[in-house]
Amino acid sequence: DKMKLISRQLLLDFSKVGESGYGQGEIVHSLLTGDLEMKRKMAVKLLFVVTSSDMLNSLLFHHRALDVVFDVIFSNSELSASACDGITIMAENLCIKIPTDDETLGNVIPDDFKAENFKVDEAIKFVLKDGEITVDKSILMDSSEVFSSMLSSDFRESKANEIKFPTYTVDGMTYFYQILIMQREKRLKSIAPKVNDMDVLLQSFELSILYVLMDLQQPLLNIIKIVISELNVMKVFEWSLRNVNQELLISSICCFLCTKVDGKAKLKLFIEANSSQFSGEWRKLIVDSISMKCRPADF
Repeated sequence: DKMKLISRQLLLDFSKVGESGYGQGEIVHSLLTGDLEMKRKMAVKLLFVVTSSDMLNSLLFHHRALDVVFDVIFSNSELSASACDGITIMAENLCIKIPTDDETLGNVIPDDFKAENFKVDEAIKFVLKDGEITVDKSILMDSSEVFSSMLSSDFRESKANEIKFPTYTVDGMTYFYQILIMQREKRLKSIAPKVNDMDVLLQSFELSILYVLMDLQQPLLNIIKIVISELNVMKVFEWSLRNVNQELLISSICCFLCTKVDGKAKLKLFIEANSSQFSGEWRKLIVDSISMKCRPADF
């Protein structure tokens, strides 16, 4: 704890010097005239030292220090992990965080979800990627006009009392169905019950969109934002791009920037993102998000 206090004070002192006219001149001089090693070291250092958004805007974009930082991160050098630590510090200084409609959500951790044994009066079967579950047909029909039309007409699903979902899992459908029951019984809160499997959450959110269940979507979005971490952010990012969901796309990009893990863990995460099929989109969105926070107030 003492080391944290000393280090924090030391960084504050460095910031005062770095953000002075002399400090800014030295940083710019190094970025413009230094050799490659000097430019890389200075680009990484300024992430820790400079807190002014206006100054960051000038250094990162006008003097292209952010390009140097990305070169450092993906150069597999001794500075790579430090550059990722610097990204985390910079994100904190720029107040980059996962946006929520209610600021208290970040402090609320719901109880872990436990599937209940539900009663089935009129059975209908979900045939899924990894198995089957049987649910109550009336609950589906009461919950959604789409389900009601599907199961009360001449659709194949109604005649066979069977719905095939080859892209969804038993766990995902069980969670989704249980959420339907909770909503029907008015037990669903502003945050859906916690489950630490992001695949399950994304499947449920996708189903709530597919069947136009507006009352389910916000509670599921809120719990996704709470559960999102360095362990599952790639899933959220890729899902949001495939399904064109702006809210989760912003949340995932903010998570890449602000999640507080050590430099080596963030470096691994950045390399994974940069190697994905959406690497171009990822890089552009990361840069745009930093740029947005660095823009002058009168931009």
